[in-house]
Amino acid sequence: MYRSTYSKATSNFFSLGRATSSEFRVRSSLGGFNMTGTCLPCERGTIYRADYGRYADNPFIVSGSILREYKKYNAHGGRLGFPIGPRFDLGHNDGYMQKFQAGVIKAYRNGHCDVDFNNYR
Repeated sequence: MYRSTYSKATSNFFSLGRATSSEFRVRSSLGGFNMTGTCLPCERGTIYRADYGRYADNPFIVSGSILREYKKYNAHGGRLGFPIGPRFDLGHNDGYMQKFQAGVIKAYRNGHCDVDFNNYR
């Protein structure tokens, strides 16, 4: 699955660098439901892919300060669940935002991050 996930997530090797391990299975228990997926750590980010739900088999890259903040909340195994979309610009050169199953992480250019949780818990 490694090559398929990697090539689906990015066509540009330089955006993530080399994989630092093999793709491996992960589990999330968001909202009491056991969900599975895969994780592929790379030099400059991590690719996550959920097995079930609306975004099944869509790999999403989490990197930079968003990844650091995501890991503070136990990444896929924590309150945010799996990513459900790519990172996008907040506009006006303010920073970036990425959506997850149970919330949103906003990373600002000044280094500050905000986490907004949905009302799932």
